[in-house]
Amino acid sequence: MADAEMRAAKEAFLKVLMTARNEVDYFQVIENTLDTAYEFGRLRLLHPELAKSTWTTEDANQLREGFPGAIKQIAEWYNPLTGSMEIEDTYRAKRYCSALTFIKTDFKPLFEILESDQAIRNAVDEEWTKVWSMCYQLILYMDEWQLDRRYRKPDESEMPCLEGIPRDHKWWW
Repeated sequence: MADAEMRAAKEAFLKVLMTARNEVDYFQVIENTLDTAYEFGRLRLLHPELAKSTWTTEDANQLREGFPGAIKQIAEWYNPLTGSMEIEDTYRAKRYCSALTFIKTDFKPLFEILESDQAIRNAVDEEWTKVWSMCYQLILYMDEWQLDRRYRKPDESEMPCLEGIPRDHKWWW
């Protein structure tokens, strides 16, 4: 069961990366990339024994090919998306912060190992600086939303599974 779930999460993440460069709905790229990164990252920590064994050469090639396009799309379009978020989106904001952290700690280092072209790695690093600021922006919003909780509440239907989420993702705890 865990093996099939891990494979499905990995395949979903890689599929989103591969389609990101051709997608015209930029918000969909961001949401799909971060939602699948959250799920795959969470499962990788929940089942570390499966995390490494599920990667194939084809998977590595898809990560290497798709990662730059997805990061570029997120860097260019995250600001309008996050700017439209409200207190009801608190769980989505937390999920996105965790997804960005998983990308930073798990997938970006793997991409850097796989990509031999220094110019491409440099371009991704430049875009990543913008993407990572999304996490800080979301944390600031969540702090502001704390003041408004007496009148408005987060949408409980947005609460994701937290199994596998580490304690250093402090926005959850």
